[in-house]
Amino acid sequence: MLHGVLVHSGDLHDGKYFALIKPDRHTRWLKFYDDRVTPVTDREVLENYGGEPLTGFVPQTLRNQVSAVKRSTNAYVLVYIRETAIDEVLAPLTVEDVPPHLSKLTFG
Repeated sequence: MLHGVLVHSGDLHDGKYFALIKPDRHTRWLKFYDDRVTPVTDREVLENYGGEPLTGFVPQTLRNQVSAVKRSTNAYVLVYIRETAIDEVLAPLTVEDVPPHLSKLTFG
């Protein structure tokens, strides 16, 4: 089951990265973009990354070039969790899960 998508928005020379994460079975997808976290729909997660479909007639020899120019937001890592392991992998964080050198930062 898909639970994470890492996305690059931009081109070869400039762009931003953000993450789409479904943190458990019941929470909706969340978009982590800089300091903003916003809910997104399943459709936004599954259909918007990979560029726009080509429309009209485009000669076969130009399809890759035209497609590359149009694409500006692309998923580059997909995170899947086996359905039988979801509860274990996405279990709530406990004090014991945090390394000692980070526990003061996390739990005060």
